[in-house]
Amino acid sequence: MNTRSKTRKRKAQTRISQDIIAVGQVIILRRPGVHQNEPTPSTSASPQKILKQDTDKLNTEQTLTPRCTACKEVPRVTLQNFKVLQCQYGHLLCTDCRPKVASCPICRSTKIDNRSLFVEDFIQKRLQNKPHKCKHEPCNATIKMTGGNLAAHEDFCRFREAGCLNKQCTWVGNLKNYIDHVKNKKCTHFNLEDKVDRENRDNLPIGVEGPYIYKFRNSLMFPNQNPQIFEEINIDMNFKPILLVATGITNFFCYLLIDRNATGTWNLGIYSKLKPQHAKNIKATLLIGDNDTNYSYTTTVLSHLDDQNRVRELGNFIQLNDSQVKRLSNGLKLFDFTLIIKPDPTFSRDAHEKANMGTQYTTPNEPNPCPCNANV
Repeated sequence: MNTRSKTRKRKAQTRISQDIIAVGQVIILRRPGVHQNEPTPSTSASPQKILKQDTDKLNTEQTLTPRCTACKEVPRVTLQNFKVLQCQYGHLLCTDCRPKVASCPICRSTKIDNRSLFVEDFIQKRLQNKPHKCKHEPCNATIKMTGGNLAAHEDFCRFREAGCLNKQCTWVGNLKNYIDHVKNKKCTHFNLEDKVDRENRDNLPIGVEGPYIYKFRNSLMFPNQNPQIFEEINIDMNFKPILLVATGITNFFCYLLIDRNATGTWNLGIYSKLKPQHAKNIKATLLIGDNDTNYSYTTTVLSHLDDQNRVRELGNFIQLNDSQVKRLSNGLKLFDFTLIIKPDPTFSRDAHEKANMGTQYTTPNEPNPCPCNANV
């Protein structure tokens, strides 16, 4: 009986090949570079210990970090309404990328509004207290997601991505480089703040607006010096966007959009390169015409993310018809306009602090860098 047992055990431990050893019912694969005279790995370790070691190793793998399939970033924890979305097959989307896509970037599924509660819980418990680099290149800020800090910085980062203000231009890049693009392509007009309204503001700390307002004056001219614009029928006309440049609000990228549709109706709206929840903190007043004939309205600034349906729903724009604009026109000039921008002071300070969070721009009395290099 003992002889049979020894024979059976000897056969079980027979070497199958140079890199494979059979030990009972367990197959052990030798790793490359392991010498033959090394002891055979012990199989006596407890399953709980092996499982813990493997789990710790897997948790450190970058491949296990949940990432949005569109922007390839970890979904950001926000102070309110933190959500991680997924398609019906489990591919993730962050809430920032959801408005930009109509289907899953991986499987093209159109059912992409399901919440991933497991991933939300995992990010909040395992990832939000770890530093993350700002997703906007080449920003060097590294911030924790705790309290929505990282998401808040990225909302106001000077390197945040945006497309050109001109609908006919396909340029996409960061806002820091947008001014250079405009200078080269001439696809947007500049409107610098009136000097008289900038006096006594040079010594203010960055982002502190106080009671000050930003006033812009300009004239809208006939396109291509063609006074026959009122005779154009069944043609939609879009004027070049007018970017409002002033120290203290440059990072908001406020601009005026003017268009005339085929029925002779003029639409004038004031927008900014901010998310809708931030744009509502900026008030604007638009005065059109002269002392004799004029139109005006006061509203909150629209966001560049607001589509036409939302713009009509909010009603934050002014509408004129051809007959009204004709009364304002003179020679090659369609009309004069004055635009007043007044951001909420608390919002302006907070926005500046968040834009500078984790970066080298932290000196309180340092002039706010204006990307246009203009004397503003």
